[in-house]
Amino acid sequence: MNTRIAAAGLVILALIAGGFAFYLTTHHTGRIAPPPPVNITTNPPSNNANPTPKEATIYTVDEAHGDSNALAPVKVPVADPRSPAKSVLQSLIETSNSPLPVGTRLLSVKIAAGLATVDFSGEFQKNFHGGDEQEAQAVNSVLMTLGQFHSVDRVQFLVDGTAIDSLGGHFELNDPVDVIRPSRQAKAE
Repeated sequence: MNTRIAAAGLVILALIAGGFAFYLTTHHTGRIAPPPPVNITTNPPSNNANPTPKEATIYTVDEAHGDSNALAPVKVPVADPRSPAKSVLQSLIETSNSPLPVGTRLLSVKIAAGLATVDFSGEFQKNFHGGDEQEAQAVNSVLMTLGQFHSVDRVQFLVDGTAIDSLGGHFELNDPVDVIRPSRQAKAE
């Protein structure tokens, strides 16, 4: 009989302890501190899957070290990381070995759905006085410079907001033109 009394006492004691614990969790008495707040830090989602480059490549006239079109890669800083394509095209215009006609200004660059629409000033056409090789250099320098950006697949050339048929009469530019992806060898230089 002593065992039964001891077992009943243990059951009663367990019920009292469980009831007291339940009471404490459902009624705030001021003696038990609430759990500390949980701080969860997350990185904001990135809108750009590809990080913006701090340096990019332009393709300038260099007969000594260039490819078959006499273009050679030159590393330049990206002046405006919000618009790297516009920044490097501006560098291409400003470099002393630019294949683009003297006086050319970059009016705008818009990239949407793989198409870069590049609007040059009228000097792009008016000041072009070369033959087919110089025309190839000018056009290909833009196509290769923009070809390093994975968001650009084609380029539409505009002059003062209007599509042009050709720069010097040798290459059709009235429709978008595929970019030229720089070779791995050129990237390594």
